[in-house]
Amino acid sequence: IPGSPIAYWISLRMLNVFFENPTLSDIAEPRLGMATANNNLFLRFWHEVDVNKIKTSAKDRDQAKSSSCRWFPYNKGGEYRKWYGNNDYVVDWENDGKRIRNFVNDKGKVRSHNYNLEYIFKPGITWSALSSGSFSSRFFPQGYLFDNSGSSLFTDNLDDIYRLQGFLSTKIVDNIFPLINPTLNYQPGTIGMLPIKKVVDKEIDEQIIGLVKENISIVKREWDSFESSLDFEKHPFLTFSFKQIDRIYQEWRRFTEIQFNRLKLNETNLNRIYIDLYGLEDELSDEVKNEDISVSIANLERDVMSFISYAIGCSFGRYSLDEEGLIYAGGEFDPSRYQSFPADEDNILPILSGPYFEDDIVTRFVDFVRITFSEETLEENLNFVANAIGRRKNETARETLRRYFLNDFYKDHVQVYKKRPIYWLFTSGKEKAFNCLIYMHRYDKTTLSRIRTDYLHEVQTRMDAEKNDLLEIINGDSTTREINSAKRELKSLDRKIDELKKYDELLHHMADMQIEIDLDDGVKINYEKFKGLV
Repeated sequence: IPGSPIAYWISLRMLNVFFENPTLSDIAEPRLGMATANNNLFLRFWHEVDVNKIKTSAKDRDQAKSSSCRWFPYNKGGEYRKWYGNNDYVVDWENDGKRIRNFVNDKGKVRSHNYNLEYIFKPGITWSALSSGSFSSRFFPQGYLFDNSGSSLFTDNLDDIYRLQGFLSTKIVDNIFPLINPTLNYQPGTIGMLPIKKVVDKEIDEQIIGLVKENISIVKREWDSFESSLDFEKHPFLTFSFKQIDRIYQEWRRFTEIQFNRLKLNETNLNRIYIDLYGLEDELSDEVKNEDISVSIANLERDVMSFISYAIGCSFGRYSLDEEGLIYAGGEFDPSRYQSFPADEDNILPILSGPYFEDDIVTRFVDFVRITFSEETLEENLNFVANAIGRRKNETARETLRRYFLNDFYKDHVQVYKKRPIYWLFTSGKEKAFNCLIYMHRYDKTTLSRIRTDYLHEVQTRMDAEKNDLLEIINGDSTTREINSAKRELKSLDRKIDELKKYDELLHHMADMQIEIDLDDGVKINYEKFKGLV
């Protein structure tokens, strides 16, 4: 009760924590991150650029410079997440940051600053400067630069980093912050004011470090199980040896529940240890809420959709069934790295309302499931996938897949890739008469011509043939019911044919331009070059 003797006593106990202990800044160095002055110019999501130009794990500025790479991992805050993750961005630090360090805006007033040259590329702890709720911090290894919204702290001893990470992830910190930081704006100065109690018991100290390392490992493994991580190796479903996706999913769910519960137990134990150390047993509980745990339990729809996305990635050659990790995202494309499931030869996957092409996106996915698991379990697996993504009554599994690819796959892809999609949907318009996906990193100046001549014209030819068939029904001796049905279909088909004609004109014009893209420019600039087609 505010103002009561109990509240006053608790406040005194909390205040004593400050008087009895040194501050975090006495043993570590919290630092404000870089202000680029133009994030649109100097930052990219890592998945946008040529992966060969990204240097990870640089140990210092000299190694970074000698790598001749342009892009380096960049901490930029992000959503609530503890222990590890939110590793989405890269920053242009080519030639020791020459571009960014010499940048001045058009008005000559705004410059980039706060480079923290003595701290970049060191391992440390980062956090989000602004939060609408609880504080969350994350460990990061060597190789990172950091933003002013993803400030970081450093020590020369890696075990000290683990100790601090353990402390910063406890409920003690959440209860101390309101006393020194009512705005929920977590600046380095505020972090530096936190009282740090030295752990003198060696056994307890080792327990803390062990728990923190395990927590980082658990959360990193979960982060890397999604293709939005640069360290993603393969879809989790492929880590099991079963041939039925249903059984695989059940095993995957059990595994994620074990990881979730283990992380929750570890966090509870850390809370208990630190609450005892600070003598706050009567004030704080060691309980951890499920919503504060930074790993997720398996979700059927999400995980099956991510499996579909992985299959499309293998189709484009981004991934391979023969190797783990990111196989192609710029550079020289090597078809020999895809023996089990060959990458699509022309980087074009048509998405149409019917099976117009032998290599359309539905066929590619079905082949992927067959090759990955077996012919014997193919139909069972397709049915499981279809049910997971919302199969309708009386739909076949392939019909569900076709509807999903036609209506929802791209929306899901854009969301997963944070509105910077790497697979681009070329579409003729609202009638969806013609659609195809391409992989941005495999695009070249001939791609538009191949879309037009190899796919669009074929669809036009087939639709013209369908129109002639409908006209024969209408003008023949068919029943009234058949004629009325044909007229309805013809009306819809005419709209699609008209749409294709207009799209063909624009596609022809832009194909003749032989547009080239530069992956360093990112998705936003490159995507705009194809306005009206995508």
